[in-house]
Amino acid sequence: GGGTPRAEGHLPLLPPLPSAGGQPLDDGWTEELLSELPYLLWRDEDRGLIGCTSDVLGSGPGDLARICAELPRRCGGRHWELIYSSRRSGLSMNTFFRCVSGRQDTVMVVKDECGHTFGAFIGFPWRSQRDFYGRGESFVFKLRPGFQKYSWTRSNSMFAMTNPTGLLFGGGFKAAIWLDEDFNHGASGYCPTWGNPPLSAHEAFICVHLEVWAMLREEELEYGAEELLSQMGRHAGVRDDPMPSSRPP
Repeated sequence: GGGTPRAEGHLPLLPPLPSAGGQPLDDGWTEELLSELPYLLWRDEDRGLIGCTSDVLGSGPGDLARICAELPRRCGGRHWELIYSSRRSGLSMNTFFRCVSGRQDTVMVVKDECGHTFGAFIGFPWRSQRDFYGRGESFVFKLRPGFQKYSWTRSNSMFAMTNPTGLLFGGGFKAAIWLDEDFNHGASGYCPTWGNPPLSAHEAFICVHLEVWAMLREEELEYGAEELLSQMGRHAGVRDDPMPSSRPP
């Protein structure tokens, strides 16, 4: 069939797909839709943007497709760069803010100790400050099990408070997502900002993985589409040495 070749260390974004001829695949996604999904990219110090995988998003296309379907139109057709990963980047809050500060149109995703995944779309630039900031187009979501988006209820404007003491999204009663300064413990409860129930398996949770993905503009790409395809090992015969993330820490 029309499988996608895998190159060692450069796993493609999607698993090999059958030649479905536009017919729905197992979980309802068509090849046409899948072809419009963004690449997942990581900025390697030596080689620039290369393909990568996520510790939070599922290996199939479902998680990515569900999030993309809810993003503002300006985010369409933009590839995703992994700008912070608790596994790759470490657990330093200073490193976190160095990676995310000023970045706009980002998706933060979290995996808890029970395997539940959830997150937030942050359509405004990240900054470190001790009061709330943000805009109403932001939203939170439960990813697994069972995708659900929660939009701004207009009950308050407590979108984000992010500083070296922790990350807080939503307010008025409980936070939709709170993470401590070590990205170890977190909490999620009923939040009037978005009207969401707890997003994690339990209101208090252990953060197993945290990732922040930024939407790249075309001018931010160092390669054209063909070069990116080749770089990511999507063409037969392309091989490369493993990514640094595949080596032991």
